[in-house]
Amino acid sequence: MLWADKYAPSRLDEVLGNPSAVKQVKEWAEAWKRGERQPPLLITGPTGSGKTSIALACAKEYGFQLLEMNTGEQRTGKTVERTAGQASMTLSLFGKMRLILFDEVDLMTSGDRGGLSAVAKILKQNTSPIILTAENAFDPRLREIRRLCKVIKLRRVSTRTIEKLLKDIAEAEDISVEDEVIRRIAEYSEGDVRSAINDLEMLARGKKRVTVEDLSVLSYRDREKGIFDVLKIVLESRSFSMARKALMESGEDPGFLLAWLEENLPRTHQHPEDLAGGFERLSRADVYLGRVMKRQDYGNIRYALDEMALVSEEKKHHRKKFMPFDFPQSLRIRSGIKREGYLLRSIFRKVGRKCHLSSKKAAESYFVLLKLFPGLADYFELDEDEKRLLESIK
Repeated sequence: MLWADKYAPSRLDEVLGNPSAVKQVKEWAEAWKRGERQPPLLITGPTGSGKTSIALACAKEYGFQLLEMNTGEQRTGKTVERTAGQASMTLSLFGKMRLILFDEVDLMTSGDRGGLSAVAKILKQNTSPIILTAENAFDPRLREIRRLCKVIKLRRVSTRTIEKLLKDIAEAEDISVEDEVIRRIAEYSEGDVRSAINDLEMLARGKKRVTVEDLSVLSYRDREKGIFDVLKIVLESRSFSMARKALMESGEDPGFLLAWLEENLPRTHQHPEDLAGGFERLSRADVYLGRVMKRQDYGNIRYALDEMALVSEEKKHHRKKFMPFDFPQSLRIRSGIKREGYLLRSIFRKVGRKCHLSSKKAAESYFVLLKLFPGLADYFELDEDEKRLLESIK
């Protein structure tokens, strides 16, 4: 079990940050338990702020039977009405009240054949507790849904709060982690709790002690380790649900994932039929990503990921020989550029922390000074990679 799941909150009091929002959800759930109907909740906030965690913890704490509707998978009006519509009108098999969760509702698009309309119809019935999550609840397409809901806004979880959680996890796992490592992971997460836990688990894998030197594994050039795990699931599991979950939780750019799959598909799908089917799926994914760029319709990202995940079901034959995964040729040049961007962000986070400035303001104010006075690198505690990058920039 991943640490992010192992240490997920099981009660609302265990949710990190956003105490006012958590209090509102508790009052809402308690009112439903008393038999008092409440408006559906639309929980909105940035990635990793706890939107889905709050819904899941609410279901566990108050004994609701959870029905989770991932709107990326179940997007048509008929599917929504058949699954959630019927469930909202009845109790569960064991007489429990159902909590219906529409996760990531903002990823449904106008092309989803009545999906958003069906969700709105169920909200109007309001016969069961319903929670919706959205990163962008103020998308114009959600105007009707927003009108029918009570909107609860989440903020990014503070760095200090994430630091405390990481220390608690390290102690529970009996692993010694240097304070500087904890601090950097928390800072790099930018308020994304799941990302921070995943980074700590990756650094601590197979170790009893984690030091600052281990942080290099989080750099761009070492993202290969994480992507290999995703490739293994997508290309070898033959399970759409597992493949889709791996892609969604990877946190990687869809174009980056597509490049890796295109490069390595022939290594696992060696039968001509399997290979043709796999490339057909990847071709469709590429079309959807093209629509994102052309139309700025970000709902197509979910469709693209679905097509990538369906590659898993195209493998019908065993491969004849083992071929290891390889880095995509198309990304080899870009990887150096990405690495530089990572180091620059790290530099100006450190400068900003010392000078009480944002990273952007630090870059604007101190870049020239760092070039003119190399000795400042020691004052800002830059590491050797960061110093070499500054020296290389003309």
